[in-house]
Amino acid sequence: MATEYELTLNDYLLMFRRRAAYAGIAFVVILAAAAIAAIVIPPVYESSGTILVESSDIPTNLVPDAMDSYVANRIDVIQQQVMTQSNLFKLIHKYNLYANQHPALSPTELLDRMRDSISVEPIDSANRRRGDRTIAFKVSFDYGRPDIANKVANDLITLFL
Repeated sequence: MATEYELTLNDYLLMFRRRAAYAGIAFVVILAAAAIAAIVIPPVYESSGTILVESSDIPTNLVPDAMDSYVANRIDVIQQQVMTQSNLFKLIHKYNLYANQHPALSPTELLDRMRDSISVEPIDSANRRRGDRTIAFKVSFDYGRPDIANKVANDLITLFL
């Protein structure tokens, strides 16, 4: 009956030395691909702001959790009012957004690109156990230039307020 051979550290080192060329080639190829991707892919900057919505000081045992759904619905309504064609076109023309793509894009495509760059995310209160009913949401805008992203995000936050 044959006994099983237990590999030692020297056996592992010999296996690695035999395959070192393959490991080196894989490392160089992955490093080169990562470097090319870092150079070729354009940067995208996100500018954001948080809007705090404070509810009334009525105790939670008197008012059910329906207030949270009311605030969420109200935020949705405000978002629809802010994201209208006229508001978005004003921002596009004010900051000359997507200028290098203007001739190739239709107005609908410009609006879609602008809407894809805007994000509105609710932030849930972490203090619900204490009865704190504070709700907030984050408004952000993504763009290739940080100064423009910041200005557009500020204008969007002003529209929400």
